Amino acid sequence: MRKNNTPKRTSDGMVITKRKKVAQSIRSTSRENSDSTVSTHKMEWGTTNNKKYKYSVNPTIFPEENGSWTDLEGKGASALNEAKKRGEEFGFKSAKRAEKFAAGSWKKGKDRKDAMKSYRDSKKNKELYSQSEEFKSQKKKIKEKVNTKKK
Repeated sequence: MRKNNTPKRTSDGMVITKRKKVAQSIRSTSRENSDSTVSTHKMEWGTTNNKKYKYSVNPTIFPEENGSWTDLEGKGASALNEAKKRGEEFGFKSAKRAEKFAAGSWKKGKDRKDAMKSYRDSKKNKELYSQSEEFKSQKKKIKEKVNTKKK
């Protein structure tokens, strides 16, 4: 019997299995950035309203049919909405996994190695959002909300 290669999605469309394969397959083109690096996704992550998959990751740059790119980096909800429209939102139960995925754990080879080195350096220097007081406060509020509902 052959395995099903279709990734599972939540009812609101977040990819929750085979995330790396999906991320690697959704872009067949790349763009050159102003610093001469090349990007295909430029991922960001944040919280969701989904009860099981509390964190999501989505690209912030999107290729268009005419070869141009729509850049929604730093635009939060606009990038998330575009990603949802294209089926490019990835769901996670863990903030750490979402953050690592956004940092590039989905990549292959040297690109992955470089992305994870950058992630570790940022972690070492306490530059990650998940290490910020804002995030810790937000996570505490989410836990309190869940505990209140259980009572």
